Amino acid sequence: MHNDLSFYIKKTNKHLYLYLLNGSTQVIAVSTDSRFLKKRLNKVSSHQLPELIANIFAHKLITCGIHEVYLHQTNIFHGKIATIIQTIRQCGIFVK
Repeated sequence: MHNDLSFYIKKTNKHLYLYLLNGSTQVIAVSTDSRFLKKRLNKVSSHQLPELIANIFAHKLITCGIHEVYLHQTNIFHGKIATIIQTIRQCGIFVK
């Protein structure tokens, strides 16, 4: 299972979505649109959201025993996307 794991980031004007896919099957998903986070987001600034959501995603990966993911995007990253990738790497996840 771990060989085909792909990491996707989707950014809209309002929310951030992080997905871990195995082929076309969604394994893990975290977003700022979830009920769990919406209750706690009132106290968090929008500049801290990428780091917060990346930490939650990384801890879910570690809990599942996943320490390496493949990122399909090959662009130069900046802003919120770069913060997400950097935070996930700092949590011990190897992002290819």
